[in-house]
Amino acid sequence: MVIELRGQTNLVASGAFPSHRQVLWCSMRIQTEVGMPRQVSPKVRSMTSEPYLLPAIFRRDYEAFSRLNGSDLPETYDEWLKVHAEMKARSGRAGFIVEERQVDPREFVRYCSPRGLAPNRNSLLIFVQEKAAGRKY
Repeated sequence: MVIELRGQTNLVASGAFPSHRQVLWCSMRIQTEVGMPRQVSPKVRSMTSEPYLLPAIFRRDYEAFSRLNGSDLPETYDEWLKVHAEMKARSGRAGFIVEERQVDPREFVRYCSPRGLAPNRNSLLIFVQEKAAGRKY
């Protein structure tokens, strides 16, 4: 089996399919500036039915997220909604099933602090994946 990512071709040993984690890792490694995966070969996309998770932030919580030291979120909630809608649309066009997960700012800080992570969009995407896997923070 051949998987194409960023114009490179890799052979998957023994014809085995990559795990969901490998596909997710590949999609997270080839992100653009807004945190979205670039278009991946349909061969890779079709191997998983797991959704691509996006963080959903309540309007009332947005100020708390944007005040976090190291945050790279847009200045206003309306700007965030535009970026979020674009991320959702691009993921859908790339063939991903998109789901949103609510994120609490206190829980996000409890996730980032002990790991030494900056509370930015990339950390937010990773946090949503971890939270969806059932981990509590």
